[in-house]
Amino acid sequence: MTHRDRPVGSLHRDPAGGFLVIAADGSAVDHPVPPDQVAELGVLLDLRDTLAALQVSLVEPTGRGSTGGPGSAELRGRLNELYDAYTDEWGALNRVTVRRTGWIENSRTRPAQGGFAADPAAPAVYALEKYHETRNFGTKTEIFSDPSEASSDPVAVLERWERFGATWRVVERTSGSVTISLCRCDGGEEVQRLRSHSPALLRWLAGRTSSQD
Repeated sequence: MTHRDRPVGSLHRDPAGGFLVIAADGSAVDHPVPPDQVAELGVLLDLRDTLAALQVSLVEPTGRGSTGGPGSAELRGRLNELYDAYTDEWGALNRVTVRRTGWIENSRTRPAQGGFAADPAAPAVYALEKYHETRNFGTKTEIFSDPSEASSDPVAVLERWERFGATWRVVERTSGSVTISLCRCDGGEEVQRLRSHSPALLRWLAGRTSSQD
């Protein structure tokens, strides 16, 4: 994937060192990161990219039973390793610092994380974790352990796609069929197309045109 194929605002490692961000014109410009946040941002980007690859593998037809797509077990294992490494070093992905500003109101401050929150795919990474603010820790969501059985049911495919933070949009619809574009969690690159004549899918979609509806 070239820089111009990447969503605006996405962060990437610079082969020469440091990080780059995709500007509005598609160019990659320097993204300064404080030295104490470099390692943290690197792990967050690895989490993002591993999650995106896992999402792809889970909808690819393989004939391998319930293992998802090729390499899904390895990708899930890698996702677990990265999440565990991150939380061991820095704490929960969604952690906040709460400070009392008055008798009732509290201020909540998120860590800078090298500016990762501005990446288009950041919400999908944060959704990997259920954060318990009162105890300031996070727990893993089902994608870390659920085999998410590969299914020929197109409704199940779309529900799984949404559950894992990815997006979809209808690109063609007739009275008896529909074609749906399955996209990465950042809403950018199309991964594959789902074509179906399933009456159940058509009923499930109703008037929806995308996962944002």
